[in-house]
Amino acid sequence: MKKISIKKFLKYLLTVSSDKISIETIPIENHGPFAAPEWLVPTAIFAYISKPYFDTFLKEMGKDHYNLLKKGFSYLYENVIGSNAPKLTVITDSSSPNKIMKDNPYSLYFSITADSQTKLKFKLLIRKECTFETYQETINTFLDFLENYHNNKLDASFIEELHKNHISKTILVAYDTNTSMLKFLTMKDMING
Repeated sequence: MKKISIKKFLKYLLTVSSDKISIETIPIENHGPFAAPEWLVPTAIFAYISKPYFDTFLKEMGKDHYNLLKKGFSYLYENVIGSNAPKLTVITDSSSPNKIMKDNPYSLYFSITADSQTKLKFKLLIRKECTFETYQETINTFLDFLENYHNNKLDASFIEELHKNHISKTILVAYDTNTSMLKFLTMKDMING
């Protein structure tokens, strides 16, 4: 399997690093096969943004670090979504060939996961085939959503409805290029692909 460019990864780490936050790279052991819908399976590489980032750190550091975080993700594009990203496939038992999506539009290699204000997690699914500009719009829109969410700038009824749409403690999020907005995926979306 291809490895992410260490130079690009170090550029990312240097961009987003701060003496007030902890950035870790944690290799995870191969746990073998997963019995879950593709969109819920952990991607090969994922960034995890914890609740304290928005609750305390961002309030102390202001927008400066937030903009660095957005910029940092742009350094990863070529290796996680672009032309250098590995093309991963899902393997299923021959007795159940219809259990995988034929045309899954989202990357199995890279995603971003973030804490919600409850025990749920947001998981940003990123299109496999997207331009650098669309990738940046996807990341920026998601990070802006998280900032508004954690700063209670979203309508309470929207948040309540959003929390009802979780699948296995995960709220699946994708960027809709037609509307330039996030869409929150449901089980019906997962079944229909």
